[in-house]
Amino acid sequence: MHERNAGHYNDPSLCLKPDLGSRDQQCGAYRGRADTAQTIAIVGYVAGGALGVASALLFMIEPTTPVAKRSAIRVEAGPGSLQVDWSRSF
Repeated sequence: MHERNAGHYNDPSLCLKPDLGSRDQQCGAYRGRADTAQTIAIVGYVAGGALGVASALLFMIEPTTPVAKRSAIRVEAGPGSLQVDWSRSF
């Protein structure tokens, strides 16, 4: 997107027609679009890098307290019925 709009802005056959004003007056919209696309790309690269670093840190850091794993089985029986519940927490 940036390269295409920058190419249009820099094309003399499109943006340097005589008696129509400066390059910015004739093709300022192309320059604005190119600048916006470049800004979005930079923000995307920075955000991707920050998320990558955060992800790596989260994978490398071990919890300071061990997580207790609990498992419980409960059986209830009554006349004509049997109920078994199993639960586990991580």
